[in-house]
Amino acid sequence: MSLHGLYAQIAEQEWVDFPEGWLQGRTLYGGLAAAMMMQKAVLAIQDPSQRLLNASVTFVGPVKQAKVRLTAEILRQGRSVTTIEVRLWQDQAVQSILLASFGAARESEI
Repeated sequence: MSLHGLYAQIAEQEWVDFPEGWLQGRTLYGGLAAAMMMQKAVLAIQDPSQRLLNASVTFVGPVKQAKVRLTAEILRQGRSVTTIEVRLWQDQAVQSILLASFGAARESEI
């Protein structure tokens, strides 16, 4: 499965499978977990004019080779900035959290 295939799953399904071969020891590579959560954030915001301003990822527990569930909650949506939290769930527990801010471009004379 390609990254595009994984992103399509995230857009269409609540529970997704990630490709085999992406484990580092007993957990999913952190970069792939972060990419999955970021994709969920982008899909939840649904505003291509907003670009990523900052992001923080916390790896709470190991993600095993099994289906995961991604949930997104928009914490605040202002005129120019949206803050969102995405959680990656497995075995009824949060395994990773992404907190990100997206913002629309503003005119500047600088």
